[in-house]
Amino acid sequence: SLDEIVARHASLRTSFGSENGIPFQKIGHFQSLKMPVVDLAGLARERRDETAQRLVNEAAHLPFDLTRPPLLRVKLLRLDEREHVLILIMHHIISDGWSMGIFSRELAELYAAFGEGQPSPLAALAVQYGDFALWQRRRLQGPVLEQQLAYWRARRHSSPDPERRRRRAGEPSRPRSSTSALPSSRSSRSTRNDSTGPARRCC
Repeated sequence: SLDEIVARHASLRTSFGSENGIPFQKIGHFQSLKMPVVDLAGLARERRDETAQRLVNEAAHLPFDLTRPPLLRVKLLRLDEREHVLILIMHHIISDGWSMGIFSRELAELYAAFGEGQPSPLAALAVQYGDFALWQRRRLQGPVLEQQLAYWRARRHSSPDPERRRRRAGEPSRPRSSTSALPSSRSSRSTRNDSTGPARRCC
C-alpha cells in the first residue's frame, strides 16, 4: 500500500539540492520503501508500550538529508498477533496537513483492497503537485500577487501569531496535535500528529 502511494505521487519521490546557491528539486524513480519490523510481542505490556513510545520518539527526531530521497521513513512495531504500530515520519518539505489527509485516505483504501486481493481502487492522477505549483506560480504574478500579499500582510498585523503572543506573555510553547480515525473494511486505525511526527496504530 505504501509503495503504491509513493509510486503515484511524484512529490514523495522528490529530493532537493542547490547549485551555485540556487535551490532545485529532483524527482527520482520509484524505489520500494524499506520497512523494518520490530517485534515487541515478547515484552510485558508496560515495557512494551514504553519501548514503542521510545522508538516512535527516536524515529521522529532522526534528521533527513534533503538530497537523498525518500524524505519519508516507515517502521512497523509488532505489539502482538493482532496489534501493530506503523511509524510514518515525513519531512514537511514534501507534505502538509492537507496532503497528509490524502495520504491517510489512500492508505486506508489501498490496504482494504489489497487485503482482499483486489487491485488498486484509486484512479490515475490527472496532475501532480508540481503541475499545480507551476500553475500557481504563473498565476501569482503582477497585480494578483500584490493583491494577495497586501491582504495577508494586513491580516498578519491585525492578528498576531498565537505563539508570539504566548512568548510575550512568558508562557511555554505548546505543540500542536490532532487526532483522526481511518476506517477500513478490515481494520481500524487511529492517527496522532504532534510536534514529533505522525505515528499510525493499526488494530
